[in-house]
Amino acid sequence: MLSEEEELTLARQVQSRQRILDQHPEVDKPGADLAAVARACEMSEPALRQILRQGRRAKERMIQANLRLVVAVAKKYQSQGMELLDLVQEGTLGLERGVERFDPTRGFRFSTFAYWWIRQGITRAIANQSRTIRLPSHVNEKLSRIRKAQRELAQRLGRSATLAELAAELGLSETVLRHTLERRPQPVSLDGPAGAGGESELMDLLEDVHHSPEQHLIRQHFHEAMEALLGELSEREALVLRERFGLRDDQPRTLNEIGADLRLSRERVRQIEVQALVKLREPCQSQRLREFLDSLD
Repeated sequence: MLSEEEELTLARQVQSRQRILDQHPEVDKPGADLAAVARACEMSEPALRQILRQGRRAKERMIQANLRLVVAVAKKYQSQGMELLDLVQEGTLGLERGVERFDPTRGFRFSTFAYWWIRQGITRAIANQSRTIRLPSHVNEKLSRIRKAQRELAQRLGRSATLAELAAELGLSETVLRHTLERRPQPVSLDGPAGAGGESELMDLLEDVHHSPEQHLIRQHFHEAMEALLGELSEREALVLRERFGLRDDQPRTLNEIGADLRLSRERVRQIEVQALVKLREPCQSQRLREFLDSLD
């Protein structure tokens, strides 16, 4: 593993290269006009070459240093119907994207940040495999003929054709036709089991479009920051705020619900909430939260 200092140095080199690639994606292609890119970036061509070379090496080193993490995450998903080698490959692609996106100024350790990208790469591949049904080409061709015959018969007959009518139209036996139709891709239930082990539902593996790896990490650190602040409160005050704002399970609760659990009146719960918030507004406490929020800009 890399030391924190090495991690920061390499990440800065990767980001320097990435900023150039974002503006000039052609710079990484063979035969790129580096002189023109250097002029556009207002630097010398040797300086540009050095940034690109350092960034490429830094990226490779960060990936190599975290391959054990990829394998560790991949092993957790071995029962989902993909070979370990394929899972590692998908996780490595996720790691590569994580290296490119990592911002060392945010204060996160890269291993924590990389975990989300590795996991996303693996779970996305599993979800894609779960909803993709591959059939031999000759079966696809036969299904295409069947669909065409179904449409033509429906137009001629004014209704859907029976199995016998369809078989006669295609010159197939009913047994062969039935067997082929049974191989048609069926809709996959999001609540159904995914993978060979059937231990997860497809919904659990689909990419969460609302939360990127960065957002997951920010949420995690936000909860950690809030827990540190709540540690300054009494046990009851901390409990009320956790329940009131959904810090425990992302499900905010009403004053009445909290009061029922604590056997307190609604008004008493409100007083505890106000008292706790006043404490958190004290300069030393609010400054800690403000520093965290500023780090997200």
